[in-house]
Amino acid sequence: MEGFSTGRHTINDKDGHVLSKRWVLGIWLAYISPSFEPPAALAVVYDDKECIRGALTFSESDMPFRDLTTVCAEFPRGWSDPVTNILQNVNLFDLNGGMALDGIGYLLQIDTNACEVALDFSTPQTPAMIDLESAMFEAAQEIVKSSNGAQENNFLNIWAGYLSRKSRQNQ
Repeated sequence: MEGFSTGRHTINDKDGHVLSKRWVLGIWLAYISPSFEPPAALAVVYDDKECIRGALTFSESDMPFRDLTTVCAEFPRGWSDPVTNILQNVNLFDLNGGMALDGIGYLLQIDTNACEVALDFSTPQTPAMIDLESAMFEAAQEIVKSSNGAQENNFLNIWAGYLSRKSRQNQ
């Protein structure tokens, strides 16, 4: 989570003049790794200006994180973050999960003034992890909604295919 953390962040221009200062109060960052597709990163940042921003970065190349596309969005005041809502009720000690050899992996890193946490899970099969995966997908959809670009929608369709595969296996 290098470079992504709570605390004071200053943005300078090329001459070193301060353009803006922000206090980041909380951030979550998810690395999304489909088995047969390039990885992606999804982040939501909370700052002291009561502003919530999100970003989705992905590659259309077979080389991870080359030819990147990044979509950013500022969420409206009062936006309800689906990931933080789900995290309030996640059972991290559910012993009923299984193992999948072909699927999708996630590394969700959370940094707030209260704690730093990393959750590493693959092809969710327990209700809590399925809900968390769905919440991350929902946040990505909200970010992409502002751009409505073909590349972004293509990435969401690829990701949705992994969500659908998991749903078919559980039925």
